Amino acid sequence: MRILWGRRPSGLVYVVALALAGPGLLAGCGKPAALSARFPQRASVKLPGLAFSILTDTGPAPSIQVKLDNAIEVLTKRCMQARRLKYYVTLESFPSPAGLFEFPAYGSLAEREVTGYGDYTAARRQADDSRGRNSAHLSEVREDVYIRSLSSRARARYYQNFWGSPSDVESVTLPGGARAQIQRGGCRGMAARVLYGSVTHYLLATTGASAVTSELIRAVRSAPRFVSAMHSWSKCMASHGFRYPDPFTAKDYFAAQYWKHGPSLTLRNQEIAVAVADWKCAKKAALVPVTTAAQDEQAGRLGKSLEGVLLRITTIEIHAAKKADQLVPRS
Repeated sequence: MRILWGRRPSGLVYVVALALAGPGLLAGCGKPAALSARFPQRASVKLPGLAFSILTDTGPAPSIQVKLDNAIEVLTKRCMQARRLKYYVTLESFPSPAGLFEFPAYGSLAEREVTGYGDYTAARRQADDSRGRNSAHLSEVREDVYIRSLSSRARARYYQNFWGSPSDVESVTLPGGARAQIQRGGCRGMAARVLYGSVTHYLLATTGASAVTSELIRAVRSAPRFVSAMHSWSKCMASHGFRYPDPFTAKDYFAAQYWKHGPSLTLRNQEIAVAVADWKCAKKAALVPVTTAAQDEQAGRLGKSLEGVLLRITTIEIHAAKKADQLVPRS
């Protein structure tokens, strides 16, 4: 796996995988990785609070990650400016409390009755952005426009300073055994080294953490109590005239329709109807408490080696967050 620093279309700063090799898939890049063959389960143990938060991406972990992402951006800008180059940062907002991985967050029924899954609102915002009515993502657009405005020679120099030379890479072994190479040079590599101690630590705390979380997701989804609750949810939805195997399939359907057809009131009304039925069926099937219980149980049954990786990631994030407070106090 070859890794380069870069921007995702959403503007979040992570890594871009250019070629995949080795076993396992990362969360968000296909089916969750099945690592249990390498990390056999054992008797349930209690994980430390922050380790569990990172594993499940709940509690303080998402806000800590935003702090670190924003600090990487600010440090990168400082470095690029020191080299007399422009860099327009993209700072993330601190997230609202997240739901469980297995389905969209279940807030109140009243909220669902007004906003549905929130896909219509997101589609309208995207439409406004494309017409120039919303400046929320202006810095991201300015950065892209700036790079495109450079001559071929200036652009090559810019990327050289941002990424470093193509040969300046570091090999990393990810949880599950997959090998990766990540750029360690340039201003982005410098920012990661200053904040995390090394680009290896950065990759382990981001991409590696996703691989560990994938194991939890796989285990939860195969747990008998979860399978039974999801079946009850789907059966309930069918009684309302909606046939979806799981809540995310329902939500993603509307996101895809908005992307294809644009935001319309007809789709919005359909989204709200499905989202409300989803909320009621989830309550009837006890989907949230059942899933939470399965998650707690499976989190305590990760293999010893995988648990060790998670605790190492926790230590890395604690030190990185302290460093961010010192270097970028308001990140």
